[in-house]
Parts: sequence; C-alpha cells; structure tokens
Amino acid sequence: MTESAFTSCLLDSQQELMPLLPGANIAQVAQIRSNGLYQFRKMGLPTMRDEPWKYTNVRSIDKNMFHFSTRPENGIEALDLATHQIESCCSHQMTFVDGWYSPEHSSMDELADSVELTSLGHLMESCGEAASPTEIQRIMGYLETVSNNAQHGFQAINAALVADGAVVKISKSVEKPIELLFISTGSSKQLLNLNNFIFAHNSAVATVIERYISLDSTEYLTNTSLIVELGENSSLSHYRIQNESKSAFHIGRTEVQQDSGSKFRSCSISLGAAIGRHEIEQKLREEKTECELNGLYIGQEKQHIDNYTNIVHEHPDGTSSENYAGILDGNSRAVFHGRIVVAPGAVGTNARQQNRNLLLSRNAEADTKPQLEIYADDVKCAHGATVGQLDEDAVFYLRSRGMGEEEARAVLTQAFTAELVDGIENEHVREHVAQLVRTTLHTEINLKKAA
Repeated sequence: MTESAFTSCLLDSQQELMPLLPGANIAQVAQIRSNGLYQFRKMGLPTMRDEPWKYTNVRSIDKNMFHFSTRPENGIEALDLATHQIESCCSHQMTFVDGWYSPEHSSMDELADSVELTSLGHLMESCGEAASPTEIQRIMGYLETVSNNAQHGFQAINAALVADGAVVKISKSVEKPIELLFISTGSSKQLLNLNNFIFAHNSAVATVIERYISLDSTEYLTNTSLIVELGENSSLSHYRIQNESKSAFHIGRTEVQQDSGSKFRSCSISLGAAIGRHEIEQKLREEKTECELNGLYIGQEKQHIDNYTNIVHEHPDGTSSENYAGILDGNSRAVFHGRIVVAPGAVGTNARQQNRNLLLSRNAEADTKPQLEIYADDVKCAHGATVGQLDEDAVFYLRSRGMGEEEARAVLTQAFTAELVDGIENEHVREHVAQLVRTTLHTEINLKKAA
C-alpha cells in the first residue's frame, strides 16, 4: 500500500524526532512511543470505510506533510495575549504555545493548595518528581493502553508523539476556574500533539476551561486528548471552546470515568477548523453518577464539524443528558453521532439525548444519528433529532412588528443558540461564548431589546 504524504512525513522524521522529546531516556516512555508508532504504521489515518468515520473524510489531512512542532530552543517569544483572554475571568491559567507549555504566558499566582498544575513534559523529564507515583502510574497506564489498542490513527499518533500537555490534580474544592489555553502562533504545516489529564479526588469541586485559538489563518493540525477521572461525589464543570483558524484541522478526544455520586457537566463549542472532530467517551462506572453533555457548533463556507459521543451506563441509577445544536451556512456540513448504552443491570437509568440543526443555506448539510442500546429493564430513555430551516412564519411575524428581513433572520438565528449559551453557568464564559457566537454569525443583535 502506498504511504500518504502525512504518513511518509511522520515516519521519515521519527528517528531524528524521538531523542528530542521529553522522557526519551525512560524505557517505559520510549516503549509507549514505539508501540504507538507501530499502531499508526499498521492502521494509518481513518477512512470513510470505518463506521465511526463514515461521514468524515480526512483525505485533506492525509495529503499534507505536517511536521511535529518541536520545542523552541530559546524559549517562546513574547506574545500579546490580552485580546484573547476571557474578559474579567480571574483564573489559574496554563498556556501552551504551539504544543508546548509556556510558563512566561501562564498565570498561576496564588495557586490554591487544593490544586496542582504540572506540564506533562516536565513530569516526564523529571522522571515523576512533579507528581505522586499513583498519578504517574495512571498516566503511563493510560498511554500504554492507547499505544497498544488505539481505535484509529489519530489516537495512535497521540501516544507515538506524547510530549506535552496539562496534568491537573484537584484535591478539594477550587474557587477560581482552571484554564488550559492552547495557542497556535501561525507556523504553517505544524502538528500540535497534546495529552491532558484531570484528576478530581473525592468530593472535589472545580471548573475547567479548555480553549484552542489561532493567531493566524494558517494550515496546521491539532491532535489532542483529555482524560478525566472523577472520584466519589466530586463535581466538574468543563467548557471546551475550539475557535481555531478555519484553515486548520482539529481532532480532539475526551474520555471521562466517573465514580459513584460524581457529576460531570460539559459544554463543547466548535467554531473553527476546516475539519473539526470531537469524540467523547463517557463511562458512568459506578452507581448514582450524573453527566450532562451540551454542544454548540457553527459551520460556514466549507467547514466540516463532527461530534461523536458515546455514553455508557454501567451501573444502576445513573443519569445522562445530552443536548447538541448546530447552525450551518454556505457549503458546511455537520455530523452528530450520539450513542447511549445502558448495560445489563443498570436499572434506574435516566438518559435523554437531543440534536437540533438549523440550515441557513440550501447547500448546507447535517447528518445526525442518535442511538440508544438498552440491555436493562426499568429505565427511562429518549432521543430525538431535527434538521430544518428558519420558520418563515416567525420571520413574517417579526417583520410585521417593524423589523427588516435581515434583522428578523438574525434575531431568530441567534435565538436558536440561546438555550445552550444561557445554560452556561460561569457568567464570564457565558458572555465570552455569546460574543463569539455573535461575531461568527455576524448577528450583533440585542435579543432583549429586539423582543
């Protein structure tokens, strides 16, 4: 089989690249990278013949020669990030520039005793001095599993090129949000590979903001993973905002494992990237766990946005709620595949799922597949999906009240996002997302005033 440009570039550079990565002299890390590279060589990038990728063609990624972003020898030049911050949001911020932790652009003053923030690269370079043996075992154990059993080529790359990312340990309740900011400076044809971990101990409560932004409209690839482990009765609110260059590619994966009584609340915003895919693997592995997955995506021009979620109820009395909505214009396309599995014995499960899509163009397309697999009795499960256009009667009504047609359509389009945006609990994140939505849709409309 002829190797693609992407595969050839990655494999050709491996011998030169591997000694430069953190932990190159640690046998366990070297083995993880070797196994991941073997898996990638064997499977390559996914194709539309693979069922989970049936509607997402990554050929435009495969034909590119992306080079792994190595750490600058002399540090990272000063960046003015003031215009890219969440206004008035006082957070503990870890910043990564072109795939590498940048302490000079991070803000972790007065870090609470209940939270520890460490870069994965530093952890591997220091042979684990920056974290407890238990956390190192968890991280290495996960990476070993992925390197041997990757589900697709992007996941194999994630292990093969493991280098940096954020390691967040939350031992108690944290008042300030924890922000993980990932920035691309604009270097073309870069591969940014990130592995992030969040460990929330029993009864811990925290908010984590995960953001991806670009400083230039160049073509590059972000390949990122986040692993979340929630202890008993812990609670985590997670906001994921992907607003990268519309010339970039973004492949992300989030895996969440919940212990009894824990709560996970997620809101995923997808606005950028030519091809953007976010996978969520959610395991409610003990009794009385709760998860809420919300998502908002906006596609324009030829953007392709893919959300693939899998929620598994493994034990009784679990609750899950999933609500994704998208607005598509131009020749954009969205894919939503939401799967909920109720395992045998998971009685008392309450699960619901909804996906709504608004098409603003005749050439826009939405492929939606809500899916329920129920193997237990005494459960409450529901799912639904809609794909439609603006209600012309509603447009006519607003016009009859004195609005112009363009303004009426803008009000209705923005109102379509209101349920998800207004449901964001953190007020600073809520206003930030609202402004991003208005800017993306070009609908600078005050809904309260319009009403």
